[in-house]
Amino acid sequence: MTKRTLMALGLSVVLLAGSACSADPDLDALGVDDGATSETAGAVGDEGSTELDPAAPISVEVFVASDLDPEISSIVEQVLLLGVAEWGYSWPVEYWIYGVDDDAGVELTEEYCARRDSRGDQNYEDCFASENASDAVTGYGRYYLEIGQLAQSDDQWVGEAGWTGNPEWGTHIFMSSDPLGLSGYPGNSGDSDLLTVLHEYWHGVQSGQIESLDQDTRAAADGPVWFVEGGAEFMSLTLFHKLQNDGALPAVHNDYVVTMDSVMEEYLASIDQSLAGECSGRTLLSLDSYGDDCEALAYSMGAWAIAYLVDGSSPDVLLENVYPEAEELGWEAAFEEAFGMTPEAFDVEFMAFLELPDDQKMAILDL
Repeated sequence: MTKRTLMALGLSVVLLAGSACSADPDLDALGVDDGATSETAGAVGDEGSTELDPAAPISVEVFVASDLDPEISSIVEQVLLLGVAEWGYSWPVEYWIYGVDDDAGVELTEEYCARRDSRGDQNYEDCFASENASDAVTGYGRYYLEIGQLAQSDDQWVGEAGWTGNPEWGTHIFMSSDPLGLSGYPGNSGDSDLLTVLHEYWHGVQSGQIESLDQDTRAAADGPVWFVEGGAEFMSLTLFHKLQNDGALPAVHNDYVVTMDSVMEEYLASIDQSLAGECSGRTLLSLDSYGDDCEALAYSMGAWAIAYLVDGSSPDVLLENVYPEAEELGWEAAFEEAFGMTPEAFDVEFMAFLELPDDQKMAILDL
């Protein structure tokens, strides 16, 4: 089966300025050369498969609501390009960021739906009706707007982002609520928002490895939630750590310091607390679906599970061994081929690993 392979960067990006983009980033400094094209950028074909256009430029666009600082657009573009440079590129990228003002949010949704209509993805009326609804079932625009508004009115800061695209559109679409650190709210960290961007782009990397447009096929290749979200958590932390050490991250305001070791230590504490409380008796393999009362555990325990798998194999095992085979073999078979054990056997081994002292667990991280 023909596979869409992720481009090994060394090729270039044609940067398309999104709305409210204040300045183009220094592509040379990011390791991305301006002007070439991607062998993997493609458009959806007429017969339900993805046809690749080798002449298509790499496209990364960021759109921010008019009530947000325009500099946020440039910062997020830079981080997305750092993700492209490290992990590759499969489809054009759109990242839509909502603020808190209702009128500005509606304007951004109108821009989003006009784009979907002009590109033949969805007609404007249907798009606006779904994206301006609050339920986050048919659309997400107003949902992310209201998350930002909730952060303004509640005692606890909240924020969310997600991959919200449709594979049939051949575009990685991400949406985000107000990035609290980048927006300068007290008690927040801009670096935490940078991590979120990398986390979401990794979901694009995951999605871009699957050629089929059939939802059941895609779900079978994705794997369980602990693997999907744990992979995004660990891989984004790994790249963040590398970029932080290299001084390559955009400079942002932080009210607290974010590091890979601090986050992974927090995850260990969170795992212990969950397993001693409301998630008592749960194991890794039980964290297989969204909407679970212990869904948060899929992120923290999943991150440590991926760290354990990487430690026993290689840093590139997901990109080089699991994802290229998951669609044809199915996730379980691809997992077994990559790691030499069934998911069930890994579940037992990993839960035993979690019983070790924290210093021994932290020792597997390449920090």
